Amino acid sequence: MSAAVPTSRRRGVKCPQCQLENRPGRRFCHECGASLAAACASCGFPNEAGEKFCGGCGKSLGVATSVPSRFAAPENYTPKHLAEKILRSKGALEGERKQVTVLFCDMANSTALAERLGAEAMHTLLSRFFELALGEVHRYEGTINQFLGDGFMALFGAPLAHEDHARRGVLAALAIERVLREREVHLAREAGTVAVRMGLNTGSVVVGAIGNDLRMDYTAVGDTTNLAARLEQLAKAGTILVSEATARLVRRDVILEPIGPIEIRGKSAPVTASRVIGARPRRSPFASGEGRTLSPFVGRDPELAALHNLMRIAEAGQGQVIEIVGEPGVGKSRLLYEFAQSLAGRRVTWLEGCCLSYGVTIPYQPILDILRAGCGIAEGDAAESVAAKLRAGLAEVRMEPTEAAPYLLHLLGVKEGAESVAQLPPDVFKPRTFRILREMSIKGAQSRPIVLVVEDLHWIDKSSEEYLASLSDSLAGVPILLVATARPGARPPWTDKSYATQLTLRPLSSAESLTLARAVAVEELPKPLAETILRKAEGNPFFVEELTRTILERGGDELPDTIHALLAARIDRLPAETKAVLQTAAVVGREFSSRLLDAVWEGGDLSLHLDELEQREFVYERVAPDSRVYAFKHALTQDVAYESLLQEHRRRVHGRVVEAIENLHGTRLVEHVEHLAYHALRGEMWDKAVRYAREAGLKAAGRFANREAVAMFEQALAALEHVPDDRRQPDLGIELRFDLKNALFPLGELRRAIGILDDAERLARAAGDIRRVGWSLMHRCHGHFLVCDLVRARELGRTALDIATKLGDTTLEVGTNYYLGATSFNLGEYPAAVQFLRHSAASVAREAVRERFGFATLPAVTSRAFLAMSLALTGDLAQASVIGAEAVGIAESADHPWSLVLALHGAGVARASGGDFAGAASDLQRGTALCDDWNITLIWPLLAGTLGWVRTLSGQINEGLRLLDESDARARSMGFLVTVAFLQPYLVEAHVVARRLEDAERCAQSALALLRDRATRGYEAMVLRLLGQIAGYRDPPDLGAAEQHYRDAIVLASQLGMRPLVAHCHADLAKLYQHSGKHDHARERFDAATTMYREMDMRFWLEKAEPEWKASGDG
Repeated sequence: MSAAVPTSRRRGVKCPQCQLENRPGRRFCHECGASLAAACASCGFPNEAGEKFCGGCGKSLGVATSVPSRFAAPENYTPKHLAEKILRSKGALEGERKQVTVLFCDMANSTALAERLGAEAMHTLLSRFFELALGEVHRYEGTINQFLGDGFMALFGAPLAHEDHARRGVLAALAIERVLREREVHLAREAGTVAVRMGLNTGSVVVGAIGNDLRMDYTAVGDTTNLAARLEQLAKAGTILVSEATARLVRRDVILEPIGPIEIRGKSAPVTASRVIGARPRRSPFASGEGRTLSPFVGRDPELAALHNLMRIAEAGQGQVIEIVGEPGVGKSRLLYEFAQSLAGRRVTWLEGCCLSYGVTIPYQPILDILRAGCGIAEGDAAESVAAKLRAGLAEVRMEPTEAAPYLLHLLGVKEGAESVAQLPPDVFKPRTFRILREMSIKGAQSRPIVLVVEDLHWIDKSSEEYLASLSDSLAGVPILLVATARPGARPPWTDKSYATQLTLRPLSSAESLTLARAVAVEELPKPLAETILRKAEGNPFFVEELTRTILERGGDELPDTIHALLAARIDRLPAETKAVLQTAAVVGREFSSRLLDAVWEGGDLSLHLDELEQREFVYERVAPDSRVYAFKHALTQDVAYESLLQEHRRRVHGRVVEAIENLHGTRLVEHVEHLAYHALRGEMWDKAVRYAREAGLKAAGRFANREAVAMFEQALAALEHVPDDRRQPDLGIELRFDLKNALFPLGELRRAIGILDDAERLARAAGDIRRVGWSLMHRCHGHFLVCDLVRARELGRTALDIATKLGDTTLEVGTNYYLGATSFNLGEYPAAVQFLRHSAASVAREAVRERFGFATLPAVTSRAFLAMSLALTGDLAQASVIGAEAVGIAESADHPWSLVLALHGAGVARASGGDFAGAASDLQRGTALCDDWNITLIWPLLAGTLGWVRTLSGQINEGLRLLDESDARARSMGFLVTVAFLQPYLVEAHVVARRLEDAERCAQSALALLRDRATRGYEAMVLRLLGQIAGYRDPPDLGAAEQHYRDAIVLASQLGMRPLVAHCHADLAKLYQHSGKHDHARERFDAATTMYREMDMRFWLEKAEPEWKASGDG
């Protein structure tokens, strides 16, 4: 059978050094570079390749070998039964990808034999050699794909699929060795020992056209054939070498001797190979599968009893969580099916959701399944029907639909009725939605116990996992049984709960497996056959079923070694059109409606084919309200069917799925955007892939599933690269990067987000889009601010502000002024901060203060929060208090937790600066609680750390230090260095108050290095003052160091306009001088401090300083 074999294996001239075949006409080997000239053995004259007689002395140069004529056409030497199989199924095999094992074999001493035997005898030897070798190849149902002079290439697994192709190939190689030894005399009495060498590799090939004469075209994938050819060339005479890919599949069948890494030309790294020593007694390799079956239920009575026991506990009001763990195919889904059947007729609600293999980027996939099932929502329901059923479901569990329905409608992708929550920020929407979903389950369970099932937990998306974690926290006193199935290695979020159980499914016993096999076979199984099935199945129910069916369908006693190959063999035995339906369905998805498949299928009536597939138990029909819905009984069946199609074929089918969904659900595409994106990407419909992936990302972001949103935006950007320039919207790549940035920031991936924004600016400049250049610069300013790259943030912000001013873009101006104000605040440039922040706050009209303008928080609130802190640090405490209260009021009226948290922080800092520690603690504690309630993880360290500082100053030192340490660690872990910098003076001061002077010194020096590196001069001034306190508190006090630190702090604070800090330094110096006997200096500093306190109306600090002065004896 002809094929595109490696160039080095086409008939030509064999290299005398590496034995590689070279094409005619070459003078040097393309593999090793050796000369191909044949040196005459008599005179040494260098003859050209292919010459028969020496040009120097006229003597013979040897006898060329040629393939005997009877082996010229495959139909001449292929056994009839094998030929009939190939021809009967060739229509279904052509144009498919197959897993195969390739065998190369040739005579190791053919040149010497040809010279010794002569042409006629060598021709006879080759004919007998091929006859014996091909007999063994055909015995294992391999096919000869190419003759190569004195050798051949054989394939196992194509065109006919074999589940054990690797074992067949290796056993055929061993059989060839054996038969050549046994028939040595038959080969040629004069030849002596005929040694062969062989190499095998396992990989993929694409089967092309198969002619009526059995000639097959194929294309190797990767180095499938090349590596096998190289291994044959490296093998010594009488040996068999196999690649690592082949060795992995045959370790239990043959004895292998590793020969270590070997260098292969064309491979960047050494290749691991093994020498085949001999065959082992036949044993089953471990294999795995997955799926649901309707066969008799055996061997799971203890596990079923355990489920019923947990159900009784849950029914008594003590909620339970159970994880059913097992390898694919061990029977997890079947156990759940039987459990559900056993509950029929009982007053129990069963709700089930399933995770998808590609559903990691589809947020809430199993949760939406459960919600739809609980409310009776069908796939084809119109938006108004969905809303009506949802409200009815809420009313049934005695929940107020007016409050809860908008959140769940938004989750379901229904816009009508969800307008009130559509614009909520992620950290507001998600916790509220979680609460509503939990409340539905808990209230529903008060009427009748609930069994919540989540299948395939190992494929769960992040948002669903978070919700299940929150639900599991609430189950202790609720009649709910939460059941999940998972493969080994899954880490559910409830493992530490006292009411959580893990149920690991064991393999079936031999007796149980035999019961199952007999039930599948219907008739009595012969004992040898039954023993073989049990040995190979190793107690896996799926393997038992599939092995039994395969043997009964094809007859014989040869069994598969891997489930993947087994399923490929079963699929190949389907009628050609039925097989094509199965492959098309595999592209559509694990579950598919008959309507959708019918719209995608290009053949005739589907019903007969679906009935055939259901009868053969490839798929099963499940109950659905509006149409027939089918599911693959085993996920691996879908995988194998899908992978058998060529990429071009799959691409076309994915494209038809997109068009079908659009036609079937044209008015409700938002509910299907994830699936549309999935199929459009794989269908290479790049324009649609960009659109649907972006919509899916925005939908995920709207549900606050930021990781899923990031994945979808990245896919959209990747698809956009494939859109032709003449159809590519220049602004779309920029907007997608803005979308991606918005999803990355809440995840703490700041550096990556900044890089994305750099790309956005570059694209905007290239397109000459000045407005988007400005927005890119503003977003970059924000990013650099968060990582405390403040000088760069200021530079970017100023440029963005110039653009905003020139374009009259008010929104851009509001945002940029805010970010510049926040940046200036952290740089210690307080007058500039006040100016920027006042401008930002003033730019938002009074009636628009509750608007976000596309930002994560309300600019009217956040600008006031930073303004309050700026005013407090520069001594305008009264105005700071007013502004802080305004920020809190606006955030409260807008019901925007994220903005409220920042407002409470600004108000708290302002209060603490004036000495109102109780009021500050109240604000900060409220803000920290909001962070916990609404999962605002980014801001929590800022609130909690500031609260820790206030607690320390209020005497709660241990609690304050704990909060500060935890906040600092969490901020660092997220990369939010601006928060780290903000907390440094608080950390140092807490150690000083605790009189942990050595810790305070180390912390201060570390802080100083960081703050100077980041140019945060205001925080630097605060730490300098604290260094003065540390030196002054030592025993004995280090007066000189203390004085110097205080003076440095006063100079820097004065430059920055930090009048309260200057006053505090004077007060500290007064106490230091008083204790050291420098009374005149003390009086001078005391007067300076009290004068400034009075000027700034800092009554708390004034009232604190005066008694301390009097108590010192100089009052």
